[in-house]
Amino acid sequence: MVNGGVTTAVSARQAGRLQRHRGSAHARVASLCRVDRTPTVPRESVPDQLFTHLQAGIIDGHYPAGSFLPSERDLARLHGMNRQPVREALQRLRQQRLVEIVQGEGVRVRDWPSEAHLSVLLDAAVNPDGTLNDRLGLPILRLTAVSMIETARLAAQRRTDDQAHALRDAASAHRRDAWDRSQLGFWLLIVEASGCLACRLIVNSLTSVITRLNDSALTQLSAGQPNNEHRERLAEAIFHRDAMGAEAAAFAMVSPVVIRVEGRW
Repeated sequence: MVNGGVTTAVSARQAGRLQRHRGSAHARVASLCRVDRTPTVPRESVPDQLFTHLQAGIIDGHYPAGSFLPSERDLARLHGMNRQPVREALQRLRQQRLVEIVQGEGVRVRDWPSEAHLSVLLDAAVNPDGTLNDRLGLPILRLTAVSMIETARLAAQRRTDDQAHALRDAASAHRRDAWDRSQLGFWLLIVEASGCLACRLIVNSLTSVITRLNDSALTQLSAGQPNNEHRERLAEAIFHRDAMGAEAAAFAMVSPVVIRVEGRW
């Protein structure tokens, strides 16, 4: 009787600890899945408006590499503003390595595909109306797809037991087939389990694009993608430390989006 009572007490304590761990995992899922579903439509300031206009002109080839932008005075006159917002916009273009200041000559456009930073694509990937700029968004989607596949593999190798249970719970809780912003929380759990800082920064970049897309653009991007099945397969592969299975499931989730945008462009 004594031994039986001790065993029962130990089992009860173990069950209590497991319940606390599962409760913590559920809370973690909820916190990561709280992604704003309303696309961000910032009200642009005067310098922002001019920056967006000039950036688009450079990227679209209206201002080719080696050419000069209009002078500060001309830009101020053409856009009905004083020269201070013009200077701010030109400084942002310079920071993105889209232009360079040539003393005595003006602002010269650089060969931006060879010299600019990824921030150029992140800024310009979403059109002002909330649709995806396919030409500029596609490279970001490709980079993210490669990163997510590697992230899934690492998560299967490095995840903790709590993280594995949290992923299972998240996969079964989210039953929508259509891709929406809340699914970013599922990927953030995988990134957290992978322990990969670079992967997290890449997913952050994708988040900055996704949150600016309107609902129609997001629906078109994910149309026909059977996320439920692949999401549960991915969670199970990570749970069982199946790195190759996690890679395959992640590829099945992300590749249709890239292929769809490639087909449109």
